[in-house]
Parts: sequence; structure tokens; C-alpha cells
Amino acid sequence: MNLSKDNERNLPDNLLEFIRVLSITSGDHLGEKVEVLPYQERFIRGTFRPGIQTAALSIARGNGKSTLVGWLADSVLLPTGPLHHRNAVVIVAASSFEQGAIIHKAVVDQLPDKDNRERWSIWDSNRLRIRCKESGAELRVLSFSPGSAHGVMGGKLLLADEVAQWPRSQRDRMWTALESTLGKTPGCRLIAISTRPDDKDNPLSKLLDGAADYALEFRSRAGKGWDKDSAIRTANPALDHFPALRAAIERDRRIAKEDPAKIPAFRAYRLNQGTPEGDTRDVVLTAHQYAGLEDETVDVGDYVLGLDLAGGHAQNGVAAVSLDADPDGRHHVDAFAVWPETVKVKERSKRDDQNYAAMIAVDDLIQVSGPTVDVDQVITEAMARWGRPACVVTDYFRISESRHVLESHGYIEDDETLIYRRFGWGDGSEDLRGFRRMVASKSLRFRRSLLLRASFSVARTISDASGNEKMAKLTERGGRGVDDCAAAAVIAVAEVNRRYTTPVTDHVYVEDVPEYAW
Repeated sequence: MNLSKDNERNLPDNLLEFIRVLSITSGDHLGEKVEVLPYQERFIRGTFRPGIQTAALSIARGNGKSTLVGWLADSVLLPTGPLHHRNAVVIVAASSFEQGAIIHKAVVDQLPDKDNRERWSIWDSNRLRIRCKESGAELRVLSFSPGSAHGVMGGKLLLADEVAQWPRSQRDRMWTALESTLGKTPGCRLIAISTRPDDKDNPLSKLLDGAADYALEFRSRAGKGWDKDSAIRTANPALDHFPALRAAIERDRRIAKEDPAKIPAFRAYRLNQGTPEGDTRDVVLTAHQYAGLEDETVDVGDYVLGLDLAGGHAQNGVAAVSLDADPDGRHHVDAFAVWPETVKVKERSKRDDQNYAAMIAVDDLIQVSGPTVDVDQVITEAMARWGRPACVVTDYFRISESRHVLESHGYIEDDETLIYRRFGWGDGSEDLRGFRRMVASKSLRFRRSLLLRASFSVARTISDASGNEKMAKLTERGGRGVDDCAAAAVIAVAEVNRRYTTPVTDHVYVEDVPEYAW
């Protein structure tokens, strides 16, 4: 690299020329040369002009933030990069290991000879790092370890990715570590790229509000007009260049219109109006939605049995969802919960602010003998109420016991009569989407039950930095009330959605998206 003053003056042009030579490493345009979008060029020219040490970019989800971070990292690591020099270091501070791994892979894919072990050292398991053996230039991805950012020498670029999602408990330590590294190398820059936080004390908020030498923000301030084309375009400058982004936004807008509980996430991620740190919590469904799906009686007939098993004094949630829809196109949902007799009902009622005595009186909440609930007791009670289920869907908790009991009743995992689901980002996100589709289409009919009302009133979802959503399961210690029956209903409804309703794909083909004014 030429470290002359001439190179510094022409650095924006040199960077843009370098990036345009890179190739796209995935997707429909695999192998094609990179096209730098207008907003990206504007940010690069503003950030890399002489005298700039700190810069910030805030933009809505899906507009290529992580891709831009990867390109800038390439400019330090690759020998052809305008910021490459002996022992140069580029640091990427990611919000999570998974997000850091995405950026790390994007940089690895740009290495022209990544399999040449005489030239490159690549770590991608416990730590994410790439080192050029010839020059000593290095990429280090930190996720999320403030201590590892201290003492870095030769730092050329410090890239803070998705600062809005940094854990609050360690956020300030990480930022301080990056700032202390800033002055150790001439020409070092600290660059933050993220959706906008909703916390004014977040380091990115301070940068956007005047602390940065250069800041660029794409944010809609729309209130009632949150779903307008003009509001969406303001926060999404890549809209005309990414057909998949346009399709995803249209899908999210449609879902938010059908389900008001999704509007806050749409505002945060699609309009860049402020993303809560760490995660976004919301209700599984609103009280208004739930009230519209209640009925006095239900008949589950042939049904899917959903189980959310627990231990100790937590409830074991049990839900039945009919396989066949009634003449109105709705699938019926019923539920009960099981407690051990050692639970002190009055104390728990006061602690959780729930009328458990009333639930017990109508047999929606039953207590069984012993200090814990046996899985066989749960299955026996379910069959006594509704008959033999067509299949059983259960979580992985107490898997050994539940597999033994269910197989003794003739439910075998291999023939799809016994299905295990996790409440994590994989199964959990898929099941919640299936449940929400059924709610949005008004395809469910809940028995009017104090237990079900109470369970859904405390059931919450959690969203990650990418907007993926799953149920935020409550524990016996972590929160008032119990969401076990709601969780059991979600996984059972999702199975019905997969089996007996018309599949609704999350992918919207570009040609199917109607033309809007945008």
C-alpha cells in the first residue's frame, strides 16, 4: 500500500475502484462484478476523506450493511486493497458470533487463493480470524468480547457492526476498547454501521446525533403513515436495486397490516425508527386478536396433541388442535395444564396474579399426586378428554422419558406420529410463523377458557438482530404467570398448518410482486 499523502487524498476513489473489481460470491449474480450503490459510494466518499476519524451509517434492515462491512475489511486484508500494508489490522466488532461468522465468510470468499495455506491462515471455529502470512495483515472478528479489543496495534479500520444489538451490559466496555485503539495507528478510522438504536445512550445514537466526524442516516419518521411507500423508500435507499428487498418489505407490510403486533418490528427494522438493544419483545397475539377467535365450545375430533413439558412446580401445557376445519374454515383449539399436588395454589395465585383456583374448579388445571408430573399422566389425561391423537408434537425437554412413554402408546418418531420441536431460532421461528398465518387468516377457534386466556396474555416473542422471531419461553423464576399452554398450542397449530392447510411460502417471487409507486 502507498501510505503517501497523495494516497490519502485519493483514498475514496481508490477504495471505490478496488471494490468494483471484487466479485459477487453468492446468489443469482454469482461471479459478476460488484456494483457499488449510490448510498454506499456517498458513505465511502464522506468517511474516507482526509481528517475523518469516526463515522456512522444507519440504515434499515436488508440494504447491504454487512456486505459493505465485508468490502471495507477486504480493503485492509487483500494485498490489492488500498488500506493494505504490513501488519495492518482490521477489527470487526459484531453483535453475535453468528453475525460475525457471516462477515468472516464473506471476506474468506473474496480471497483469490483461499486454499493456499502458505499464504493464508484462516480460523473459523472458536475464533474468527484471517491472516496474510506474507504481510502480516489480519482480520479479527470480535463477537462479543470487549477484552479482546484492548491492546491492538496496527489497527487500520475498526468496524462496529449492528451496534444497536450490542448487549447493554458490555456495550460501553467494547466501545471504550475500540476508541482507545483509534489513536494508536495514523489514519485509523472507527466506523459504526447499524440500524438505529432506540436508546439515546447507545454509542451509535451519540454518533448520529453529532459526535461523529461524519454520519449518514436513512430513517423514516412516519407515524400514522408507517405503511406508506414514501416512508419505506426514505429508510431503504437500496430498494430499486434489490428486488428481493422490495418483495420482503411488501410481505412484512402485509403481515403487519393483518397483525398489529408486528407493527413495532416493521417500524424498527424496515423504517429504521429505533431498534431495541439485544432483542425486541412482543406479544404472540394481541388481546383483540385473541378475543375474535374465542368460542364457547369446540370439538377437536381428529387432532394433533401439543405438549410443552416442564419440571418441578412449573405447569405442563397440553393443547389439542383439530386436523379438519369446521364449515367456517376454522381449526378448534382446546387445552389444559397439569401441576403436581405439592404446588401451593394460593401462594402461586398471589405471585402470578392469576385465579388458579377457578381454573382448577373447571378442570382446566389439574393436580396429580407426587412432587412431579409424569409424562404418562399427561398422555392419559389427554386421551381421556379427547381420544387418541393422530400425532403428538412435543418439545425436547425430558426427551428420554417422553420418548419411552409415547412409544409405549404406539407413537413412533420415524412414521411422523411423534414429532419433536425446539423453541430455538430454527423450529421456533418456523412454528411461530405457521401459528401467525393461522391467526391472520382467522383459521383458529379457541375454547373460551380462563387458562388459555391467561397463558396467551403472558406469552411473548423475542426477535434477534436480523428480525427473526421465536417464543421467549418463561421459566418458573423468570416472570409472572405461565405460557406453557400457549407454547403447546403454537407447536400443535404449526403442525396442522404444515399438514392440512395450503402452504404459504415465506419467499415471494419478484415477478409476483405488484408494481407500487414506492
